[in-house]
Amino acid sequence: MRRMGLTTSTTKTHVTVANGDRVHCGMVACNVAMHIGKEEFSISCLGIDLGGFDVILGVDYLRTLGPILWDFEDLCMAFTWHGRRVFWRGIGSPRDDIFESSLRVLAADPERPLLDVLLQQYDDVFAEPRGLPPSRPYDHRIHLLPGTAPVAVRPYH
Repeated sequence: MRRMGLTTSTTKTHVTVANGDRVHCGMVACNVAMHIGKEEFSISCLGIDLGGFDVILGVDYLRTLGPILWDFEDLCMAFTWHGRRVFWRGIGSPRDDIFESSLRVLAADPERPLLDVLLQQYDDVFAEPRGLPPSRPYDHRIHLLPGTAPVAVRPYH
């Protein structure tokens, strides 16, 4: 925080970190302008020993972004910020730039969120069923004896 020249004030608070430990925080800097990609954010920075990391975006900050779509397999996240869809990739993400650019094209219209675009693109999969399924070569059914009472047994694991 000193290296960045942030105006800080002292505080006596603790921060809960990822492993559950509570770490003492002695300094805080409020309303710090931060740029990630093309987006600008205003954050509060808490001075703790991060063990080699410059900044960690905590849950309090991530909450301000609203609903977030996470993909931990591909190390990426997407959210809407000021009416625009934002897509971030982590270091080492296997996602290629072609997928990212196509995702931006799909989500470019703020009036039609990505979910609506996907639902429309695959409308045959998500359509309400109409009538019975078509006839198949095999008819699978449960054969019951006339007058048999329903079986009342506990389900098994």
